Amino acid sequence: MVTENEKRWKINHPNVPKRSAHIDNINKLDAGHFGLHYRQADNLDPALRVLMETVTESIMDAGVNPLKLKSSKTGVFIGFSYSDVENITFAETTESQKFVVTG
Repeated sequence: MVTENEKRWKINHPNVPKRSAHIDNINKLDAGHFGLHYRQADNLDPALRVLMETVTESIMDAGVNPLKLKSSKTGVFIGFSYSDVENITFAETTESQKFVVTG
């Protein structure tokens, strides 16, 4: 799981380990399944994509149909802060759009 590769970015800082774990297909997300607009999904932090999928898998692994939770008094509470993706997202946005901040 942990390898030395430059699959997603070049590591050229002496304090950053050369070996790291990388998630395959990080840009793939079924936006419709989560009720997201495709442009919002495109701007979603990859960590949040993985989080949403993991929460859904956890609910299903518990033997609960996620659809049965709709409109129920059920909540998932998570603390999350911006990552390096924030800088990339804002720097690479070249057109006016309303999904950068919510993504």
